Amino acid sequence: AVLDQYPYDYVIGSLHYVGEDLMFDNELLRRKGADGIMQSYFLELEEMTRNPQFDILGHMDVPVRNGGPIWKSYDPRRYEKPIRAVLQNCIDHGISLEVNSGGLRRPANNLMPDLRILQWYCEMGGQRLTLGSDAHTPGHVGLHLDQALRCIRDFGWKFLTRYAGRQPSALPLE
Repeated sequence: AVLDQYPYDYVIGSLHYVGEDLMFDNELLRRKGADGIMQSYFLELEEMTRNPQFDILGHMDVPVRNGGPIWKSYDPRRYEKPIRAVLQNCIDHGISLEVNSGGLRRPANNLMPDLRILQWYCEMGGQRLTLGSDAHTPGHVGLHLDQALRCIRDFGWKFLTRYAGRQPSALPLE
């Protein structure tokens, strides 16, 4: 009902909780470890993308932003099956995948999603990417987007997706 009340240009869907667990809680990340967090996270994300009410999937593997330095062993290949299911849902439902540079200003020093996940998305025929910096303060707006842009160009992307009135269109990178 809220989405129908206003003329949004786009709606971002992102997952911050699995059950009652906040995916940024450092104590939880330590206690449950990468497998305890990421398996549940990707399964929930797969369910979320089955019948989406949003246009863009935001910071797809966000627990790594805080968990990566704690775990020191995160490898998306361990969760390839549920990750690929999420990516397939995005492709099937026309959901754009956000390449988020917010992790580059944190100890994990990572793009979200992980580069391997971007590679899988590309190999699977994914077409829609957006950029985001996950800014929560004015000084972080657009921070490290140049690095994110270089990365997607290295994967061969020629355009980004932009939205107006929740309708996607291609924005050439040249």
